[in-house]
Amino acid sequence: MILNLARIVEQKGQECLVLAFLQMVERHPDAALEIAGGVGDETHAQRLRALADHPALRGKVFLLPQQEDPRTLLGAATVYAQPSFVEGIPNAVIEALIDGAPCVATNVGGLPKIVDDNVSGILVSKGNPRQLGKALGRILDSKDLGTKLVRQAKRSASAFDIDRRAEELEAILPAPEKAVLSSRKPTRAVAQRRIRNCTRRILVTQSERFGDQIQSFAFLVARRRAFPKREITILVPTEQRRLYRHLGLDHIFGIESKSSLTFIGRQAYDLGFDLNLDPDQNLLVDEPIDRLVSFPKNSPGASQSFHDIVVHEPLWKSMLGLLRTIGVSDPVVFWSDVQPVPSRKERQSAGQLLGRKNGALRVSLSPSGFSPGGKQWPVDRFADVVNTLSETCPILPVLLGHPTEVPLTWLLESLIKPPCLNVSKCYGGLGGPIGVLSRLDFHLANDNGVMHLADLMDVPQVALFGPTNPRFFGPMGNRTTVVSSEDGTIESIEVEDVLKAVSVRMET
Repeated sequence: MILNLARIVEQKGQECLVLAFLQMVERHPDAALEIAGGVGDETHAQRLRALADHPALRGKVFLLPQQEDPRTLLGAATVYAQPSFVEGIPNAVIEALIDGAPCVATNVGGLPKIVDDNVSGILVSKGNPRQLGKALGRILDSKDLGTKLVRQAKRSASAFDIDRRAEELEAILPAPEKAVLSSRKPTRAVAQRRIRNCTRRILVTQSERFGDQIQSFAFLVARRRAFPKREITILVPTEQRRLYRHLGLDHIFGIESKSSLTFIGRQAYDLGFDLNLDPDQNLLVDEPIDRLVSFPKNSPGASQSFHDIVVHEPLWKSMLGLLRTIGVSDPVVFWSDVQPVPSRKERQSAGQLLGRKNGALRVSLSPSGFSPGGKQWPVDRFADVVNTLSETCPILPVLLGHPTEVPLTWLLESLIKPPCLNVSKCYGGLGGPIGVLSRLDFHLANDNGVMHLADLMDVPQVALFGPTNPRFFGPMGNRTTVVSSEDGTIESIEVEDVLKAVSVRMET
């Protein structure tokens, strides 16, 4: 029997697994395939059911619900398959190897760290049913090969065994805490709960990308709920610390501060989360942390390309998924939990800066992009949109950005006919415009950090996407209209397209 334990979502590759099984079923008529997991994507699940209903597969492919304790299935498995397109270090593979099932897995994410190709298992290319079927057939054809792989796999997997990890954590606990932990061998869920209970201090490092930081707020709120009495420290770019005050964190340190890094170096952290999508930017590798949770090397966010990434869920949901690796079930996070609220002083300061409305619409513009010509819509087109709108109603254009972007906002200011208010001259960081954003009527922006902040603050806006994929990097809220081009270049977006989107969004 071939077994796969995973959520029914496209990124887990179960469709590829069924196609691989279809190719090998004639040669192995007695073989069966069991896929057990909760449905995360109903559309994908329907496609999977349709494949399983193929005449050659009826009575041979079984789609089972999520298993509380999968050891019975693992004990009956001849071979375990993990055909994922995107993966971290899945507990199911480790448990399969420890329980004596040889493993065939795709060469992605953390899987090569667990499965040593042709030593403790077989690695294949992702999305290749023919190669996957041949590898599964090799193990079914040769009992000696399966025995050899299992023997080495048990040695390799023992380093990742969650039971062993829980015992190591128990060993360093004071006696009162040890007394509350059961001495019986735990299930995976119990062992994960032990790790959560053993955790005293948590360290988080943020991405340097401002938009990615905003997308992480739901994760930060959910993590505080999962660890309500634990000490949580976060490292963020210094000028953006103000944005994190409402998220229930114990320490908010600037990443550039030497004193902060010295303090952190003296602490002992039980659990670390690195929220950098690019693993090469992982700042926690050398820190004294018992367990580090981060994105896999082939995470969609490591590539900015519009065409190159396969999107299964938006970035903010992917971040919540990091909590699932330590046994935290999908949390419920309310919109009000993640919204930054301007202080009274910030609102007063913004009111003085903006002055009386006098019937004019306060329309803010954020023309910057990660790289000119990539995510940055031409400045003259921003001006064309504002100048056209000003012909139908009075407008106060408000230009937002970082102080380093003042030359860009100056250029835009010179092209706009109505008098402008250039706020980028006034604030020392991207966290500064919170008060201003709370008093705006509309926002027009490229895919940048200010766009994500405006989205979080429920400002009606139109966001322009070029090479980045809005299905992954897009806004979380429902008051943002996304305009993107089919070819993935921001220059292909026309002024008329943006004016139409602005008109529709303003009416709603």
